[in-house]
Amino acid sequence: MELKTQPIGGKNSERLSDEIEYDHEVDAAYSYIVDAIADGEAVEQVVVERPGSGDIVLDFDRDGHLLGVEIIGANRLLR
Repeated sequence: MELKTQPIGGKNSERLSDEIEYDHEVDAAYSYIVDAIADGEAVEQVVVERPGSGDIVLDFDRDGHLLGVEIIGANRLLR
C-alpha cells in the first residue's frame, strides 16, 4: 500500500484549525507541528500501523525534526 505522506490539500479537505487539516474523501487528518512544510522537506516517514484501524505517519526533516503527523483512518483512530 502506498501511503500519502505529504500534507493533504485536496478539494474535500478542510482546515480544522491552524494546525490540523482533515480530508473527508480519504478519511485522513494531518496535524502540523511547524507552521508550513515545503515540498520535499519531509524526507523521512515513520509509519505506526494500527491493524484494522489505520496508520499514523510521522514526517521528519533531514535533521530529524518532527514536522507533522498524518492519521490515515482518522474516524477510527480519533475521538
